[in-house]
Amino acid sequence: ITIPAGLTVQGRWVVVGGGAGGNTWTRTAAGRTVLNNTMNSGVKFAAGAPRATVLDGLDVRPGGSGSPLVGITIASASPTLRDFAVTAVGGGAPPVEALGIRVTGTPGAPANPRIEGTATIRSLVTSSAASSRSIGLDGLGATIDTQYVNYTGGPVSGALNPISAGLWIFNATSSAVRDSAFRGGRSPACIGAYFGGALGN
Repeated sequence: ITIPAGLTVQGRWVVVGGGAGGNTWTRTAAGRTVLNNTMNSGVKFAAGAPRATVLDGLDVRPGGSGSPLVGITIASASPTLRDFAVTAVGGGAPPVEALGIRVTGTPGAPANPRIEGTATIRSLVTSSAASSRSIGLDGLGATIDTQYVNYTGGPVSGALNPISAGLWIFNATSSAVRDSAFRGGRSPACIGAYFGGALGN
């Protein structure tokens, strides 16, 4: 799906009640609502979407075929991701590249997402297995603000430049990474977090 600018997609809703009084929708802490992707680009946001565009309370599962296999794609947008998960999927031949979240921006079309959990309920991002590169959060040319999120790379089994990392950020000027954890998966090259290029502060 592509989430339009200004829209909130919210999970953790269940139906309770019934009988003569009818049904009532209520939010629950029991578990995040599962969203199964059918395309390898994952959940996307409309270009230019602001922070008021929100994904909240969902457990996103990558799907579809092709590479890269992505849970959430943020391209030239600045949404808020809150109380969410990206959960790795398995089965079949792994893609060349798997990314939990991909964030890209350019000077003319910036990306400045807020990606968060809370101190007591962390958001969890785990990328799927790949044959070359598996990254929890992959950021390029974007300003990323993230807090209370655990990022984990998936296992990588190929022989061509294999790498797994929880966080991989390049040219992400003025990004803020706070109170978060990073772990690479099983791979010949395993990295918790990598920062490169122009980072500013």
